[in-house]
Amino acid sequence: MEKVLINIVKNKKGIFFTSIAILISAVLILTFGTQTGVTTKDQVPITQAKADAANNQVRDVKNSYLPQSVYIAAYSAFYAMADYMRQRGSYFSGPDASLKFNNTLKEMIINGTMCCGLAGHIPVCNSDSITDVNDLSIHEGVDTCIGKQVMSNRNLTKRLFDMENASFSAYRVNTSFNNNHSMALLFYQDNSTGPWQVGINITFRFSVAAGDVMINSTENISTIFDIAGIPDPLYAVGSLGADGGTLYTNYFNATNATNWNISTFYRQVDWRLYRHEANASSFLDRFYGNDVRSPCCGVESLINPFVMENVNGLRERPYVDWCYYGSGNRCTAAQAGQMWNVTCVTTEVDGTKFYKFAIDSYHAARYNLTNEQNDYLYGVGPPPACPETPFP
Repeated sequence: MEKVLINIVKNKKGIFFTSIAILISAVLILTFGTQTGVTTKDQVPITQAKADAANNQVRDVKNSYLPQSVYIAAYSAFYAMADYMRQRGSYFSGPDASLKFNNTLKEMIINGTMCCGLAGHIPVCNSDSITDVNDLSIHEGVDTCIGKQVMSNRNLTKRLFDMENASFSAYRVNTSFNNNHSMALLFYQDNSTGPWQVGINITFRFSVAAGDVMINSTENISTIFDIAGIPDPLYAVGSLGADGGTLYTNYFNATNATNWNISTFYRQVDWRLYRHEANASSFLDRFYGNDVRSPCCGVESLINPFVMENVNGLRERPYVDWCYYGSGNRCTAAQAGQMWNVTCVTTEVDGTKFYKFAIDSYHAARYNLTNEQNDYLYGVGPPPACPETPFP
């Protein structure tokens, strides 16, 4: 009996330890075997989610953020450049003037800095020297140069830096831009932009990383901005040279007039609005100081001698901005016809609207001042009685 009891006990111990071994094996299998299966299963959607996040960021940067940033930076840079040329009192000069202008404007857009060249600014930088224009070590902030807050928060470097921070903070996606001065940048006006807009092409290189998923991209961004509200450098530079050093400013704003008569003409003079004119210089040419015709994009406004008091009839030129201030004087009698006063507009008393206002035959026809029904042109002598009351 004792022997049998010992065998039973031994058998029970064997069963117990065998059960423990099986249980431990099962736990190990469940713990490690199942984990491998779950990881493999979950990796696909996790990787897909990362790829989707990276692709969405690339799409948003390309289609939304970069075009908007280029628009804001370019518009602001042209506004600041117009004010800089007003303070400078001249266009960029020399055989490489266009290169100096382009390099300066590009730097303003990308970095918000420039070779200032205005008196009293340190460091000293000669903006008419291509060497100084390309030497970033002696440049300063655009806003510091012109004394206005225009570019500090609108240049591309600042906006791209903000984008990098926002991208990580909001989505935990790393976005990095190679925003250096070697970016290719081109401005243009043609039939696609028309006279009231400017096109910009600029190339960006950037990368987007969501975890271990990375996308490197090179994108050529094209955008178009409206010129409304930007000061006209032709007025700023031209008036300082032609009107005894008196500065006059005008801002690009297009007229909505389509039917020309004495009333709409009167309003055009009074408000100095702009209209498209194929023989006039374009927005971009006015920044370069190019007195050339632009069939696609030429614009003109009419000189208002009431608000521009130093325009007093001493210059024998039509009161059309590019005729009056243009360096090439492309509105001579041989080119544009005889000079005329305008009934209902021209006055003979200094300080009244519009003292000694004059226009040429070409523009008189363009503004419908002489036709089968009416002829508002006259030469010397007192003005004829106005047959109507023009606006306003």
